[in-house]
Amino acid sequence: MNKLFYTTYAKEWLEALPLGNGRLGAMVYGEPFEGRIQMNEESVVYGGPIDRINPDAAKHFQKIRSLIKDGKIEEAEELSVYALSGTPQSQRPFQTLGEFSYRIRHGEGEISDYRRELDLESGIVTVSCKQDGITYGMQAFISLEADVLAVEFSADKPGCISMSGLLTRGRYYNCAGSAAEDAIYIDGDLGKGGSEFRVQAKACTQGGSVRTIGEHLVIQNADRAVVYVNGVTTYPLREKKITDCGGYLRRQLSGLTLEGFEEIRENHIRRHSEMFGRSVLVIEDGTAEPGQASAEEGLARSLGPEQMSAEHEEHLRPLAALEQLPTDERLRRIAEGGTDHGMAALYYAYGRYLLMSCSQPGGLPANLQGVWCEKLEPIWDSKYTININTQMNYWPAEICNLSECHMPLFDHLERMLENGKRTASEMYGCRGFTAHHNTDVWADTAPQDLAIPASYWVMGGAWLATHIWKHYRYTMDQDFLERMYPLLYECVQFYADFLMEDGEELVICPSVSPENTYIMENGRAGRLCMSSTMDTAILRDILIQFLESERVLGRQSELGEQAMGILERLPGFDVGRHGQLMEWREDYEEWEIGHRHFSHLYPIFPSNQINAYENPKLLEAGKKALERRMEHGGGHTGWSCAWLINLYARFGDGDSAVKYIHDLLGKLTAPNLFDMHPPLDRIPGIPWVFQIDGNLGGACGIAQMLLQSHLDEIFLLPALPSSWKKGSVKGLCAEGGFEADIFWEEGKLKEAVLYSKKGGRAVIRCSEKILVRIDEKAEGGFGKNAAFCRGQEAVSKDGKSGTFCGEGAAVSKDGKSGAFCGEGAAVSKDGKNAAFCGEASAASKDRKDVPAVLDEKGRYVWETRAGEVYRIEAVLNM
Repeated sequence: MNKLFYTTYAKEWLEALPLGNGRLGAMVYGEPFEGRIQMNEESVVYGGPIDRINPDAAKHFQKIRSLIKDGKIEEAEELSVYALSGTPQSQRPFQTLGEFSYRIRHGEGEISDYRRELDLESGIVTVSCKQDGITYGMQAFISLEADVLAVEFSADKPGCISMSGLLTRGRYYNCAGSAAEDAIYIDGDLGKGGSEFRVQAKACTQGGSVRTIGEHLVIQNADRAVVYVNGVTTYPLREKKITDCGGYLRRQLSGLTLEGFEEIRENHIRRHSEMFGRSVLVIEDGTAEPGQASAEEGLARSLGPEQMSAEHEEHLRPLAALEQLPTDERLRRIAEGGTDHGMAALYYAYGRYLLMSCSQPGGLPANLQGVWCEKLEPIWDSKYTININTQMNYWPAEICNLSECHMPLFDHLERMLENGKRTASEMYGCRGFTAHHNTDVWADTAPQDLAIPASYWVMGGAWLATHIWKHYRYTMDQDFLERMYPLLYECVQFYADFLMEDGEELVICPSVSPENTYIMENGRAGRLCMSSTMDTAILRDILIQFLESERVLGRQSELGEQAMGILERLPGFDVGRHGQLMEWREDYEEWEIGHRHFSHLYPIFPSNQINAYENPKLLEAGKKALERRMEHGGGHTGWSCAWLINLYARFGDGDSAVKYIHDLLGKLTAPNLFDMHPPLDRIPGIPWVFQIDGNLGGACGIAQMLLQSHLDEIFLLPALPSSWKKGSVKGLCAEGGFEADIFWEEGKLKEAVLYSKKGGRAVIRCSEKILVRIDEKAEGGFGKNAAFCRGQEAVSKDGKSGTFCGEGAAVSKDGKSGAFCGEGAAVSKDGKNAAFCGEASAASKDRKDVPAVLDEKGRYVWETRAGEVYRIEAVLNM
């Protein structure tokens, strides 16, 4: 059940339910008859673009380098604060667009049957309750196609919708009032050089009346009312530009009617559900962990059924019962030590939902809070922190089948290019492109803040640029690679100029291990260094990916030859005194051993430089480094915990990964499932803060537990937890242009389906022996025409393909192809093509064995053709 639902109303913003279409975001909360819909628009930032490059950087840069090389770290750090920091030190903050609040006239009787929910599959929030024999309802969604927030208010008794609506933005707007007889507005500007903005709301009614009085919308005695709300800015760096906000909104909203609401809603559901339904995870064992369950069962036996408390009984509930609990109750159970594997599946679905809702083609990338921010001065400005957070936002984009949601990141990289070339030239005297640890909607690339372990770091742009190759590997889209090649070129050009010789090695200087601190020989804290492990690894990635891009595109350049020479002289990875993968070139002790960043483990994840095939000893050192972090309290922020899940998935340790899924849900998740960053001792005044990176990184980690493809192989169930006995996942993507569905039982692979989008070699790694068959009658492309269903019968509309079912059978109308079923049998009417079934045998003349060859690593290898579907069945004996 891919729904969040609650039986108490949302008093706080962190209990509100999110909606979004990429550009617009909304948070729905409030009391039953007094609601609030806080809104965001992706480009609402205070202020315009400014030149923040420190004019004194170039004259002091070489001095800073010399001080670092001579071991005079404190002097180098002091001079860096003066000479390298941006002027001013901070980029532009993201802000709330405003709020639409409403009050509904109602009776005095007791309110009952209150329920609010977010349906992830449809992207609709609904609220309902009863009072005085009347059922009131509200539904809200943000349409991608219509580009508007639509809110419907209804009652099951005629004439019962009397209400008012108001637009506000604290005290930070210029004008407000009537935009038409049925519409209100607010407008303003976003500071010197900033954009102008306008928000407008229009009401339509069935029966009754609507009018404006002052700055209020007033609806009286309606049977039903629909309110459309939109907000726009004059932000100039998107493809779609608006110069007259008022004129644009008047034209758009005038065309929206009560009668058109259902069409807008249906179109929204169709488009949203198609994207959401590409990948669905089902974990069918939802009871407590075996050890915990046996302890509780023993307690039940000793106390007897009368004395067994409800608190203990609920820990033993099966999945079906757990899904009937409100979402906040399920979180409470986990926080108290209960196990609910269904919440891991819901968290996966929610992460995909959030990425869909805050990052769509043509718009801006997901920021630190996606597109949901209630404040005018948010913590860390709610912009783009590019030393982990923005990158983590996009970890799930490819593997979780949301590749188009990745595109805003690449658009923004292109916006950053010219600013990054200026930053490289004016700060460091280098050609090429660079960016530091933050950027904003104006594509700023100068250093942010006065934070020594973070600000003076030249790897932010390069780390973002590694996503280019990742997108190419999943999509095999050479046109995209051709488009982004100039950015890769400029990125490598910068390091070709920037690197410094230190003996036989080429090093990055200054360098940091993001936000961490080491202890120098004199016992004092140091941050700046030469070539931290992460920096070397990012540079190695971008050099290799540039060279691979040239190979794919048939290019040869002098810079390519230079890149090969640089690779040969980069520092290697080393093992320290504790057996750990070293974080710096020197084996320093750490100031905070349990630090929240795992920067030195970048070569393991998200990169693949350290792996079991090529350097198993370094992989073990990486495990030791992680153990050390965790023994001293690491992983204590939401996004850090999400990184842990991904790392343990790479280590093949599903049981540890699932432990941190439970920690993420039980300790670091708000009632509305938003990921939380806790207060930090080192920064006074930081409260609990929502950051979307943990949601999105967590979703990626769950996917990585079930499929990995970073080593030119498709590894099925690489880190399946022992407690996830039975389940299925549809629509995970793999590098090389593949898509997979996977079923498992008793903790082992049962069967899988592999769709080859581009053709080429398939390399399958799994723990079981398998048979591979090709389905010659697979039609329409994998997952394109067939619905993904669980526990019900369904037939596709076009009749050409049967349903992909979790627990049921379906037969297509034309009888040519049966369903793909998890636990049932289905046979087509003509008897020629039986379904692929989880618990029934199905033979087919149209399915023939594929001569998969075992390679030296025990992997199954065969050549695929574009568009073909391959059935993979685990067998006990061969």
